[in-house]
Amino acid sequence: MNSYAPIVVFAYNRARLLRNVLQSLRENRFAEQSELYIYIDGAKDADDQKKVSEVIAVAQSTDGFLKTTVRVALKHNGLAMSIRDGVSEVLKTFGVAIVLEDDLYVSRQFIAVMNTMLQTFEKDGRIMQVSGFGAKLSYRIGEKQEYYLCGRAQSWGWATWIDRWNTIDWNIVDYQEFLKNKTLKKNFAALGSDLMRSLQKYMNGEMDVWLIAYIYNMYRKKMYAVCPRHSLVRNDGFGADASNCSNYNRYAIDFNKNVEYNVPADIQYDKNIEQNALRFWSVRYRMYGKIMTIVTDLCGLNA
Repeated sequence: MNSYAPIVVFAYNRARLLRNVLQSLRENRFAEQSELYIYIDGAKDADDQKKVSEVIAVAQSTDGFLKTTVRVALKHNGLAMSIRDGVSEVLKTFGVAIVLEDDLYVSRQFIAVMNTMLQTFEKDGRIMQVSGFGAKLSYRIGEKQEYYLCGRAQSWGWATWIDRWNTIDWNIVDYQEFLKNKTLKKNFAALGSDLMRSLQKYMNGEMDVWLIAYIYNMYRKKMYAVCPRHSLVRNDGFGADASNCSNYNRYAIDFNKNVEYNVPADIQYDKNIEQNALRFWSVRYRMYGKIMTIVTDLCGLNA
């Protein structure tokens, strides 16, 4: 087997963004030694087919990797099902996977760091995933710590192992038990003011977002994501054509595509650092994001 984890990219109908994330990956020194899988969701309707066809053309012309495999869905499945099925398929073959969506842009050290973290934390039972995304920490908060543990899973460039992935209960069979426990609910809500409502909508079938089930399972298992202090990933997908992101990006990051990293052999949980990172999912930051989205729309900045 190839010693580098396969890279799995999920795309839909934005050819420009897929082209950009693939170019950023090609600039990584281990790209030519990594297998690439591109999953493309099917079109919603005839009007959407042209955009999806452009994405397929970009994917099929991709070079610069050890091997490129393109999977095109026969119908529109949505991002949640696409990720659940695609990640599961790749993990069955390789045991590990690095996962990206088409609207991300990665640093030149992304592949190297993600592989190092997968190897370093493989046997650490506290870790559910390793993340390429890291929210910007306040000045002097953990300034000497390049990585930190966070109880909230991340979806913007991450990696995991099959044994962790296979523990996820997507149906959340213990949901009713959870609702009766005030302490469990309070501690879960501490990971983000959006989580309780999102979980309720997920369970009611009103929201098909894979991440909320992933975060819930990680929380119930008392596990963490390993996040970098200086993000290895930038999200370029905020805008009018985004499927799940508002027009304004409220998540501040430290991003430098040439940044160098040294992955520690061990990492300790620091509650102060975690709380500082989680502030971006607080009521205050979420309200600011909604206000800025309205202002952006009114000013026509996304036209």
